[in-house]
Amino acid sequence: MNDNFREWLARFEATGRIEPLELGCCRALVLEALGDPDDASTTTDAGGNPVILKYESMEFHFGAEDNTLSLIYSETDDGIPTVSIPKRK
Repeated sequence: MNDNFREWLARFEATGRIEPLELGCCRALVLEALGDPDDASTTTDAGGNPVILKYESMEFHFGAEDNTLSLIYSETDDGIPTVSIPKRK
C-alpha cells in the first residue's frame, strides 16, 4: 500500500483538490508526489514510458503528444466512472 497515494487520495476526497498535481504536469511530478504505482499500462509512448499509471483504482493518463498528465480517472467494478478529470485544451 502506497502511503503517499493514500494521503493524496484522502485529501482529494475531502477537498476535491488534486494538489500538488495539476493537469499538464510531468510524469516525474506524479511519481514524486505519489510514489511508485501499483500497476502501469503495457501501452507505452515513444520513449517507452507507460501511458497510464495506476494507484489502487485511480488511473493517471499521460498524453502521447506531450507526455504530460491529461486525465485522472476511476470507475466502479461495473464500469461506472466515479472520477473523470480531463485536461482542457
